[in-house]
Amino acid sequence: MPPTPASDEWWTCDGRPAGPRRPHPARAPRRRRPAAGPRRYRRAGGAGKSTFARAVAGELGHAVVVEGDDFYRDLPDDERAALDPAAGVEQYFDWQRLRREVLEPVRRGDAVLRYQRYDWDRATMGDWVEQPMPDVVVVEGVYMLRPQLLDLIDVAVWVETSEETRLRRQVERGENDDVWIRRWVAAEDHYVATHDPRSAAALHVEGT
Repeated sequence: MPPTPASDEWWTCDGRPAGPRRPHPARAPRRRRPAAGPRRYRRAGGAGKSTFARAVAGELGHAVVVEGDDFYRDLPDDERAALDPAAGVEQYFDWQRLRREVLEPVRRGDAVLRYQRYDWDRATMGDWVEQPMPDVVVVEGVYMLRPQLLDLIDVAVWVETSEETRLRRQVERGENDDVWIRRWVAAEDHYVATHDPRSAAALHVEGT
């Protein structure tokens, strides 16, 4: 039997109200993807979730994509390098801030969404994004189907792509050296084994 391929996931919430706001609105700000900077240790990924998320948002209309990379946790380099896979799942990305600054305001139906992005060019926290709440949000990124966020997710999609393809894409991007690619993969493998994000997804899509 072939090995189980690793994957990434994204999720989308649709809250287009007819009249009063629905109790589960789905909204996020439009943004430009920051370029890699001094601490350019991006998540491994490579399953095709970003491409898929953008395609879905385009088909839905009145939808925007918010990227998990905006919630990279601002840590000292030595502290980040000392994280083992289990700690990396908890610490590489600031899921607490994602929940507090984006998901909870969306769920409440706030009129304005305001959150701070991680600046990959400067390797520190960056600009604040503020805009009126749009109708639909698609959030993409690794670790998005962790149990601590599931109560705020309306529709979850798991993108399944072979490990060979994912690793090739990571190398081609040139964003990480081999050491950090191994770190990301080890953390993501731990995440899949311990959190079982596949089971949280309503839809499973084969990556390309």
